[in-house]
Amino acid sequence: MAEAIRRISLREGREPSEYTLVAFGGAGPQHACAVAEKLGIGRILVPRDAGLLSAFGLQCARVEKIAERQILAPLDPESHREALAALESVHPHPVVRRLAEIRLTGQDSPLAFDFEDLADLPGLFHDRHTRLFGYAPPAGRALELVSLRVVSALPGVFPPAEGFAAEATLTGPHLVQDAFSTLVLAAGWQAREGNRGSRLLERVSAAPPAGAPPREAVEMELYRGRFASLVEEMGVLLRRTAISTNVKERADFSCALLDARGELVMNAPHIPVHLGAL
Repeated sequence: MAEAIRRISLREGREPSEYTLVAFGGAGPQHACAVAEKLGIGRILVPRDAGLLSAFGLQCARVEKIAERQILAPLDPESHREALAALESVHPHPVVRRLAEIRLTGQDSPLAFDFEDLADLPGLFHDRHTRLFGYAPPAGRALELVSLRVVSALPGVFPPAEGFAAEATLTGPHLVQDAFSTLVLAAGWQAREGNRGSRLLERVSAAPPAGAPPREAVEMELYRGRFASLVEEMGVLLRRTAISTNVKERADFSCALLDARGELVMNAPHIPVHLGAL
């Protein structure tokens, strides 16, 4: 579970430990503390009636309308204002989001992000590129605006904001059950209750020492899963940063983990023709 969260977070250039984990579903709160500890996350939000959250969210969801225009022109914020105004004029409801797709000239795929003012686009692209790829875009490369998108929506039916008790109401280890889910509050965690029934879990100490070590077969499987995740993450990063169509679209690459002697430990399920060279 932790590897799946880590993988989708890193794909978007996000570090999981900087965020609060939201645990929902009938079984989600059972595993939340253990998953958070694997990811270095120190806060967990368990909504009221967590087992029904998906259905409740669907009931509250707002209806959106999207209008898009392809631009395919060098980025010049002033020259694109007319196109943006035309998109906004076709919407009967208030505009809630504006999105732009921008890429380096000559690159195959763009980056999409929200913006408020067209003048902010160059800076927003720089920030998005740096966060996603880990380095700033090459200096001197021209930018191309691929498309503009405008989203309008009727207001959603959202419940009031929730306030949480100043002091902890529960200290782990503790088991909390309701009609739709089970929460396991692990040792080293405390929970504060909200005025609408949710709980905010916070880690107050390191996880306790593990008990008896797992059997060798179990330990090997855990290592195998971790190593496999590492090389798959390599592939995600490589494919995301690539300009080459061979790499980005055909996935014509291989990633592997080797030990200090150059022995192959784990390879990702990419095209295996490169493994001989590795």
